Amino acid sequence: MSFIMDVEQRSFWAAESYSEINSTERSEQRVLGYIIAPRSMHSLWKQSVTRGYIFRWFLKWIRGYYSLGFRPLFLLGYNKLGLIRQTRAFSKEKNQEVGQILSLAVDEKARGCGVGTELLKCGMDYLKEEGIPKVKLEVRTDNYPARHIYEKLGFKRIDTMEDAQARWIVMVKEL
Repeated sequence: MSFIMDVEQRSFWAAESYSEINSTERSEQRVLGYIIAPRSMHSLWKQSVTRGYIFRWFLKWIRGYYSLGFRPLFLLGYNKLGLIRQTRAFSKEKNQEVGQILSLAVDEKARGCGVGTELLKCGMDYLKEEGIPKVKLEVRTDNYPARHIYEKLGFKRIDTMEDAQARWIVMVKEL
């Protein structure tokens, strides 16, 4: 998370809830969900290299910090390179910067309460304020609740892609 906070802090939001424990104690804070919506994946990857994050991540892997073997690391790299190629091809084809919903997650206990929809709106509002004309995301084919939210908010299916983990639907929305 520190990478996103260093490179593009405004692209990250978290939805939080406060519950009263009792009248003598402070409220307890709980994260209900989060979204990461960078202005440009190309720029994000470029900064991960130029600021040395790729090198630091590799060193952490060598030292066993991530508990990943070579095969899972290879698959992760393969997946990321596929996403980079797909994002660059999409941006060049349309000759414009395209924002990305990189990650959106909602706590199981908060699902169905509108948290994901509100986080998505925050991410899209941020990208629109930054002058980004279009936003793109990938969603697993079997994630029907997320697909429903995206379609309800105007995202259109434009493609499918597959990586080592799953098959994904690529969706875009004009902002």
